[in-house]
Amino acid sequence: MGRYFLDLEFTNGNYYLADIIELALLAEHSGNIFHSYVRIHYLIPTRVKELTNISDDLLATAGCSFKDTIASLSAFLCDEQKRSDTQPIIIAHAGFSFGFPILFANFIKHIITHLNAFRIFCSLTVYRFLKIMVINNVWDWIHCASNLV
Repeated sequence: MGRYFLDLEFTNGNYYLADIIELALLAEHSGNIFHSYVRIHYLIPTRVKELTNISDDLLATAGCSFKDTIASLSAFLCDEQKRSDTQPIIIAHAGFSFGFPILFANFIKHIITHLNAFRIFCSLTVYRFLKIMVINNVWDWIHCASNLV
């Protein structure tokens, strides 16, 4: 199964104003990692610099445009999916609270209309669901979580 773990760093928590400054995706089955810094047109807020250790200079020298980042991410997913016969699942911790809304708002902001088909999954939602269940050992948790995906 094509499961991918997403991590984003962004400029603030407002879905519509936040700009993604770093995007990483780990392919579970191969261990391959996609990573990109994303250039923005303003200085990174001080608090975000402190939390992420990402500097304006780093984005200026190593960053790509958001559109180029998504094009590279799409190529990465296409290449990884050659090894899988299922639709990819992108998993993010607290994805429904932050990651996915900010990602999709950036798609709209940058007029990205074509995406590969994928499903999204929030690990925090699963954690909240499993927390109310009695889990006797780690194997019970793994079995329950894998059945939810």
